[in-house]
Amino acid sequence: MQDQPLPAGAADSGGDMVCADPAPVVAVLEDDPAIRALLQRLLGAEYRLAFVDDAAQLRRLLEDGITALVLLDILLPSDNGIAIARTIRASSDVPLVLLSGLTSAEMIAAGLNVGADDYVTKPFDPLVLRARMRNALRRAAPARRTPRHVLLRFADCTCDPLARTVTHPAGRSAHLTEKEVQLFMALARRARAVVDRDELSRLLTGGEWSPLNRALDVHVSNLRRKLMAVMQADSVITSFRGAGYMLRGDVRFDE
Repeated sequence: MQDQPLPAGAADSGGDMVCADPAPVVAVLEDDPAIRALLQRLLGAEYRLAFVDDAAQLRRLLEDGITALVLLDILLPSDNGIAIARTIRASSDVPLVLLSGLTSAEMIAAGLNVGADDYVTKPFDPLVLRARMRNALRRAAPARRTPRHVLLRFADCTCDPLARTVTHPAGRSAHLTEKEVQLFMALARRARAVVDRDELSRLLTGGEWSPLNRALDVHVSNLRRKLMAVMQADSVITSFRGAGYMLRGDVRFDE
């Protein structure tokens, strides 16, 4: 694993390092030396970049608990980035941004489906990459605080946002991703009303909805599928073309 550069604001003074607020640690699994060098130039002043060579090194770094965000390539010599992302999501909510030269809608959806916060295609615009990273970090920040434990009651089901589960009295249950919980809560707060696509997109992705960015639609589709399976209902979230989405059903919040 490559040595981490000095954090922004640090100075070397006869072996003593003086640092105000340490810059966030960003783990980077990218095999292309040219892309690594580019990322160091673009991001080194704002983040402490920790370059790793494979999934095992990335896992050990995440176990230390200091990583604020992961940048993950998909096409790797001996690993599959989608599989690595799935493994990360099984045990961690660390913000995860995929980097890839694969631009098909199917591949982008695959990345988002396994729990990535964002998907940035190569070649990328430096301003866009930095904005996507900041948005992912900003969205993750509230989750690190201790929120009130509020249960969402929807029809006969109970959603526990902290445990990220939806359960039915009959024993059926589903595990939600962090994004799906955020989406469910946003729709539930205005149940039986249409919630604008742009509003939901800003909540989940940090930007307004675009037909070229399928992230919101993927999250809605996944949440709808899980709720329908738990509730055994045909229609739970309704799409309104050109407008937004509506959660159908009775809702209440219990503390």
